Amino acid sequence: MGTLLGTYEDNRFKSKSKKPSLESVDFFGLGGGPELEKKLKYTDDICSGAVLAKELVNAPANVLTPEEAAKISAAYNDVFTAKILDTEQCKELKMGSYLGVAAASTNPPKFIHLCYKPPNGFTKTKLALVGKGLTFDRYQVAKWNIDPR
Repeated sequence: MGTLLGTYEDNRFKSKSKKPSLESVDFFGLGGGPELEKKLKYTDDICSGAVLAKELVNAPANVLTPEEAAKISAAYNDVFTAKILDTEQCKELKMGSYLGVAAASTNPPKFIHLCYKPPNGFTKTKLALVGKGLTFDRYQVAKWNIDPR
């Protein structure tokens, strides 16, 4: 895992990207054949999830939109479901505080409820992560003369 994650670099928003210089890796003590293939597949799956999380965290608000959450859910529909609430649905749920803050944006508010369920459907423990992820477009920031950095 360290090799895959250690050589990963998010170059999506850079004008000049660096390419990893690692050309090969030797494995010792991991077995071989189907046993090794299973371990490598597991490692790749875990690292892919970690890279996706890094890319979501590093994406600016104008890239990481509610539509992007829907795309992620569609791409990984075996484990993710997404429900994106619009203004009317938020009003029905009496989400006044959320709607009040979201009113500062020129874009209509969207509330994302993203759920993950393991492929086998079995969960030993339930975990909920609640984030305050309000995004505003650059137009609104520029209109108020606020430094977007």
